[in-house]
Formats: sequence, structure tokens, C-alpha cells
Amino acid sequence: NNKLLVSAGYHNPDIFCFDYLTGKCLWGLKLAETGASVMVIDDGMLLINTQSCTLYAIDIEKGTLAWSKWLGPNINHSPTIANQKVYVA
Repeated sequence: NNKLLVSAGYHNPDIFCFDYLTGKCLWGLKLAETGASVMVIDDGMLLINTQSCTLYAIDIEKGTLAWSKWLGPNINHSPTIANQKVYVA
């Protein structure tokens, strides 16, 4: 849907969404932790882990946090989605 989703970097908790045709910033969201993983997108949701233990689900259209779940120490991989389930190692 003409959106470019970017993290501000590993040591920064900010996530941004831009219109990739115009470059206009559509929204920004500050996560509670830094260390963002690779982003995964499915069914209008952006899923992202942080190194310090939390999985976030962000509504791409609204730029709002749908839910988050603390998973445990040192999550160093991106989430995976299969059959409408989220997997994190």
C-alpha cells in the first residue's frame, strides 16, 4: 500500500512509516526497548522483536501498537509467521 517501514537503528526505539511515493512521514512510534529485529509484515500488522525481550504487533495503517508480549531475555531473531501464528526463537 505504498508504505516504507523503517527502524531508526539498533540502538534507537523508533519505528517510522513513510509514503514511498512522496516521502511523507505517515507515522512514528517509539517502542519501549531498543534492539529492533528485522520487521515481518502480515495481514496489515508489522511484527518486530527487540533484543531485550519483547514482541510487538503494530497496526500499519494507524501506526498504533496492537499488542506486545514480553518473551524472555535476549531475543536475537526476527519473528516468523505461518498459518496465522507467530513464532519466535
